[in-house]
Amino acid sequence: MAKEITHKDNITGNVLSNKITHEDNINNYEEFDYITDFYMPIKDVEDKYSSPTLKRLREAKIDAYEYLGLEKVEGVGEIKKIEDKAELAEAKKTVGQHLLDFAKDFIPSTGI
Repeated sequence: MAKEITHKDNITGNVLSNKITHEDNINNYEEFDYITDFYMPIKDVEDKYSSPTLKRLREAKIDAYEYLGLEKVEGVGEIKKIEDKAELAEAKKTVGQHLLDFAKDFIPSTGI
């Protein structure tokens, strides 16, 4: 079942036609395997991060970068919650000062 589409060309004034067939429509579509294309890569990551091996490494406070296949970053370690109030106040001052230093460096570098 072919459908013929006609329209008038704005420049030449000629009537143009384009015959579209069912086969043309079928050839314009691609096939997708949604499970293989979208879910399987996510499933591999889920399996890696939910594995008992990673859980044991984290419980033993062993760096898991090598297991996860990530590049090790120096100076990165376990995040610990600060319980001591004096130490917490000092940490807040330090963070605030670092943010101010960043803003002072950032503004001149942007040319504002």
